[in-house]
Amino acid sequence: MKKGFTAVVIALTLFLTAGAVSASSVDESTTLHKKLLKDQALQSLQEEYPDAQFIEEDVAKDGSVEGITLQGPAPPLTSLSVYAAISTHYPQYEYFALNQLTSIEDHGGEEMYIVTREIGYSRNTSRIAQMNGGNIPMLMDEAIDLNGDRIIDGYFRWWDASGYENGRFTYQATSINAPWNTMSARMNIR
Repeated sequence: MKKGFTAVVIALTLFLTAGAVSASSVDESTTLHKKLLKDQALQSLQEEYPDAQFIEEDVAKDGSVEGITLQGPAPPLTSLSVYAAISTHYPQYEYFALNQLTSIEDHGGEEMYIVTREIGYSRNTSRIAQMNGGNIPMLMDEAIDLNGDRIIDGYFRWWDASGYENGRFTYQATSINAPWNTMSARMNIR
């Protein structure tokens, strides 16, 4: 297992330090990079929830794959946290404890991604992620099934803070349904 994890870290390091490449190679590298980000995050989540899995986005939207059905109203947003960060300067995930206020590792560099975890559902238009007060874009998201029942329990979202050396990351979202609560989380990234 350590060899596999080491290989993933080496592959991610090579990607983060790679120079200019052709457009098709960039697309392939981006796809590989996203897969590595997702695989590492899922591996960490499975330490807490052994049956956890990601449900592909197209499946989550239309429920068309066998074994997944739309059951009823989405659960309200009940938990929101800054889950992890990965960057050029620290090319492996640093996972954060629930009450942690500052990253331990030194992040930053050409690329930096911050991962949030939501349990429940939030409205698309309510999500605001910022680094040092400036809005940052969402790179991707993945539906989370925590207990293997093929029902989406929440989402991991990757935010692109590339170019920032350090600063305060803040994120807030509002539940898609009752009680329409707004939750927020923050992390000082070193």
